[in-house]
Order: sequence, then C-alpha cells, then structure tokens
Amino acid sequence: YDEDFHIAIVGGDRVVTVLADDLRQEKSNSVSASVDLYYTIGAVQTNFLFEGFYTDLSDVFALRLLDGTDSKGNQVLERYNGSGATVWGFTAEGKAVWSSKLQSQMGFTFQRSRYKELEYWSEDENVPPVKRLFRTPDTYGYLTLKYNPTKPLSLSISGTYTGSMLVQHLCGSGTDIDVAVETPSFFDCDFKIGYDFKLMKFACLE
Repeated sequence: YDEDFHIAIVGGDRVVTVLADDLRQEKSNSVSASVDLYYTIGAVQTNFLFEGFYTDLSDVFALRLLDGTDSKGNQVLERYNGSGATVWGFTAEGKAVWSSKLQSQMGFTFQRSRYKELEYWSEDENVPPVKRLFRTPDTYGYLTLKYNPTKPLSLSISGTYTGSMLVQHLCGSGTDIDVAVETPSFFDCDFKIGYDFKLMKFACLE
C-alpha cells in the first residue's frame, strides 16, 4: 500500500509513480541509549524506562510531479533522492503493578524529524518548501489500565495520543491549490471487557 500514490489520486486523476534513473537506496545510521529502573514502593512494583535516540538518514526518498503526461495520459510522480534528514528525541515509559488484580502502563515520546535542506514538494512556485517531514508528529504516547476483578474476567482501558503533524493537500483534493497544513492533535480511547469460558481441560474461549 503506497500512501503517496493513494494521496495523489484523491483528486480523481490517474497518477503513476516511477523511479528516477539515478535513485539510490535510503541509508541510516542510528544511536540510542536507555536506562531501565525497577523500584518496589510498599506493595507496588514499578518500572521506569528512559531512552534517547538519534538517526541520520541519507538519500531520503521524495516525490515530485513531472511536467506533461505519459503515453497513456497519466500524470507522473517521480521518486528521487532528496536531501538527508535527521530524527532525534527521547521516550519515557512507566509501568506499575498495583496488586495481582490491577496494573497500568504509559509512555510518551518527543521527537523532531527534519530534512537537512528545504524540500520543494509542490510544482507551484507560490508554495513554500518545508524542512519538516510530512505525516510525522513531534509528540505521541499511549496508556493502558487493566483490572482483573476475578480470574476469568478482565477489564481494560487503553488509549493513544497523536500530536499535531504536517500534511499536504494536493490541488483537486478539496483545495484549489497545493497546501501544507498542521493537523490538530487527537486522542482515542478504547474500553474492553473480556471473559474466559473454559471449554475443556486444555482450551478456553475469550
């Protein structure tokens, strides 16, 4: 599933994606460091994880719309090597086992994903170039809470947070011009009830 291709056909025009003749593979060098801590506070068992990371990307893939159409009348997007990019940030996670019936876990990540040089993503000269990678939030996180009041019954709440990100809207997909917009952050939450039914000695149905 090619997300770039999917976005390009939203306007109803057929678009094919081709590879540039001199396209090179993306490469990355990464380094990370983490600290994992365990504490027992009274009857509560806790675990804390702190991690920092840095990735240097070279020959990052980028897309540009070529002039004209191919022999079948399709618009053509070319995948080429743009400037490099860096991704760095840190993650903090915590887990607590409050009792044999209740446990919780949560985590949060802050990161910055930026091209090393300005990238021109639109053929419209009035559309400014960007350094921020598209569809890549700077902040995101999660949380879970699980409770087992009895052995076969489980109740859980889980949620994920996605911070604001930069996305492009191509001309014809609800806008008259190419435009990059900042999305609002959002949070989704799920609630689950599970029950284990014992079918036989070695099998059960949840």
